[in-house]
Amino acid sequence: CFVRHRKRKRPLYLIPAMLLYLLSIGSKEMGVTLPLVFFLYDVLGRLPQTTGGAPSFSLRETGRAIPKTLRQHIYFYGAFFLCALCFSIYKIFIYPSSHQEGYYGGSVVVTMLTVGRILVHYIKLLLFPVTLVADYSYDAFPLAYSILEWRTFSAFVILLVLVLVLLKMLPRNRWITFAGAWFF
Repeated sequence: CFVRHRKRKRPLYLIPAMLLYLLSIGSKEMGVTLPLVFFLYDVLGRLPQTTGGAPSFSLRETGRAIPKTLRQHIYFYGAFFLCALCFSIYKIFIYPSSHQEGYYGGSVVVTMLTVGRILVHYIKLLLFPVTLVADYSYDAFPLAYSILEWRTFSAFVILLVLVLVLLKMLPRNRWITFAGAWFF
């Protein structure tokens, strides 16, 4: 509905887009990030399409597209981000879904280091879908306590290389960058 609205310029598609967004956050909390995906789509859609040869835009132009996109669609993004903010406040402060107190692993550093390894694990499963599991237990991934552990270090090197490749791809194919950013 969102893409059809952007392509056909019909406000009628915004109503089901908002309704489907509300249903998505009602079924899975990750749905709250959908306005960021919309925003990324709009920003990358503003960039000129390259046709062979050298790229016709830069990261600086991408940075300029951000405020232009916000100004042009202020009410659209205002409504979605307000909805996301209200939902986040509700889920964090009023009715938290998790009964866990504190961070996974005991600290924010251990949590972030472990998340890096988990992301690389998911990328590996995308490429080699063997040993798939429907639901991972709480301790399915060993905690990462230091960036100097070889698995943790290599995971962050892999993630850094992937981000750099996505940025390098931006002038050549903005939709590959969009797909990679959506994953992250």
